[in-house]
Amino acid sequence: GTRAAKLKNKLYSCYGFDCYNLNLDQGVNTQWKTVNALKVSRKFFGLTNVGAWLVAAGGYDGAGTFQSSIEKYEGRGDWQKIDSFMKLTKPLAYHCTVVVSDHEFITIGGATPSKDGTDVSVKDVIRYNLKTGVITEGRQLPYANKYLGCAYDKFSKKIIISGGWMTTPEGT
Repeated sequence: GTRAAKLKNKLYSCYGFDCYNLNLDQGVNTQWKTVNALKVSRKFFGLTNVGAWLVAAGGYDGAGTFQSSIEKYEGRGDWQKIDSFMKLTKPLAYHCTVVVSDHEFITIGGATPSKDGTDVSVKDVIRYNLKTGVITEGRQLPYANKYLGCAYDKFSKKIIISGGWMTTPEGT
């Protein structure tokens, strides 16, 4: 459930409400420092560097609630919920998040809660523009997938997806 991302010269690690950073200019043997807490408890969420911000998107709070909220952090001060401007299209956890520009990220796959209290894997590929607030649905994955990893290759402009727990094309 822990997530990590780099912002400027610091590596951040977050889980639940807790976030820490490590100053990479001082080497990896320095102490992790506590930074301000997330506004929402998050596990299995997307944490990534989008331009000048760290962005925490979605996740599971560990008490049965999937999140659709998004928070941003500028490396100082408090995390800021941006729900009034933008939310994920549905509560989502176990997804991967990739940055495609200095103001856009994409969520891929993951799981959302079902009516019976379990979770159901999804095929969604959705782009979020933090500058304009525009949300664009992309072509879905061929199979529903959660726990996957992804990376963006800026040279080929392709997203690479690896691993995960795939289910049938119907998502079962």
